[in-house]
Amino acid sequence: MKTQEEMMRKMNQLLHGLVFNLHMDHLGFWSEDLNDVLPVDLHLMKMISETPDIIIGEIRSALGVPGSTMSSIINRLEKKGLLKRLISARDRRSYGLKLTPKGIKIQAEHERVDLLMAEKILETLNDQKERETLIMLLSEVVQNLKTEKS
Repeated sequence: MKTQEEMMRKMNQLLHGLVFNLHMDHLGFWSEDLNDVLPVDLHLMKMISETPDIIIGEIRSALGVPGSTMSSIINRLEKKGLLKRLISARDRRSYGLKLTPKGIKIQAEHERVDLLMAEKILETLNDQKERETLIMLLSEVVQNLKTEKS
């Protein structure tokens, strides 16, 4: 039986191997359009595209960042012309965010790259059962980490 430390080291090694082997430049499907956008920016843009009526306070809570950090992220993306603030139709006292046409293009490219990565990972597995098992285990990890965070 492996110790907790041995398992942590193995997990760390596997995560690094996964990231290294999925390096998008190496696989040829990374997009130059995404080079100047940080991962947190991409995550925020994905949230906005999936929930168009989301308000800034909800985004801040979901990301678990302080208000000052949220403001910095929004300011950076506004300056790049990727999103704009607007008064929320759902709560006129709050602001929402809307992707600009340029932001929609970047988000679509992000989605394309994400799906290619997922496809690359899934096709390394032998059959549908292994793929479903991986998805089930990753879902459990994500859910447990979410629960820990709140």
